[in-house]
Amino acid sequence: MSNHQLRMTWPVVAAVAAAGFVGTLLRYGLSHLLGDAARPVVEAGHVQWDTLPWGTVLVNVVGCLALGWVTGWWVAAGITHGGRRRLRLAVTGGLLGSFTSFSAIAVITPGVALSGAELSDTGLSIIWTLGAALACCGAAAAGLLGGRWSHGGSRPHHDPAEPRS
Repeated sequence: MSNHQLRMTWPVVAAVAAAGFVGTLLRYGLSHLLGDAARPVVEAGHVQWDTLPWGTVLVNVVGCLALGWVTGWWVAAGITHGGRRRLRLAVTGGLLGSFTSFSAIAVITPGVALSGAELSDTGLSIIWTLGAALACCGAAAAGLLGGRWSHGGSRPHHDPAEPRS
């Protein structure tokens, strides 16, 4: 095992699980506060667009922005191994990984299609899902740039003589 690999020990697993628990509670609480519907309502073959989980999209965009930011900052700072790497794994994979929930967005289109909605509504739900995915990717990219910029706009130093992992 190289110096840069992280052993999956019980303390690491526990840190990621605890952070994941907190992230899940934050997502649930925020979605509840925003009045998110569990799924879109289809009546008479048409989607009631005001029942789409807009709060879930907002939570995912915010989570992707935060994940990009901390990742950009940590990489620019060169903090990619050791004890700080454990913290990074707990924050990124645990807290922010569970805070975001793209699966809740991805299930919208098949759900609409299987509910007997009109073909035009199914097409609009595909566009909605792709738009949500693009918004999340854009937020993650902005976060990566912002995190790097907040560390002075630097790129991580890499010694060419040192092998990359």
